[in-house]
Amino acid sequence: MGDSKTRVHYLCDGEKEECRKRNCYKTIGNCETACKHTKDIRHAKNFQKMLPHIPQADFWEKETAPKELTQSQD
Repeated sequence: MGDSKTRVHYLCDGEKEECRKRNCYKTIGNCETACKHTKDIRHAKNFQKMLPHIPQADFWEKETAPKELTQSQD
């Protein structure tokens, strides 16, 4: 096995100010070609920081993720 790393893409909240993607769903609307994902967990829709005032605090997944998005494709 190689040293490949698994990348995780989260459903994006569309609030990252320095995002360079011009096809964000918040900008162009919720169409098929719109970007709806981020690698930055701080802008993930289904995650929250348990202790927001502590920079090193863990992120936890909310239980509000739609069922069709949580089923494994493996």
